[in-house]
Amino acid sequence: MQTASQCWVIFAGQVAREIPLHDISELIQEPQLFLWIDVQPPSSELLALLGEELDLHELSTGDALTMHQRPKLEEYGAICFISG
Repeated sequence: MQTASQCWVIFAGQVAREIPLHDISELIQEPQLFLWIDVQPPSSELLALLGEELDLHELSTGDALTMHQRPKLEEYGAICFISG
């Protein structure tokens, strides 16, 4: 199964552009931007990259790989990580 990942920059309610996942850590420094990241289905490599870029706890990214896990919302400052 292939992993499809997408990350969009949303500014003033409009999708401005799609960006590569390795650029996330630079863009999250700008408070006026909203980033939406969609990963279907998650892979360990991709979640490790997101964990590094967003400074997420490795238990959170590990939970996202576990099948039959209840949906979960975790906050890391201004970042909301939703898995389930």
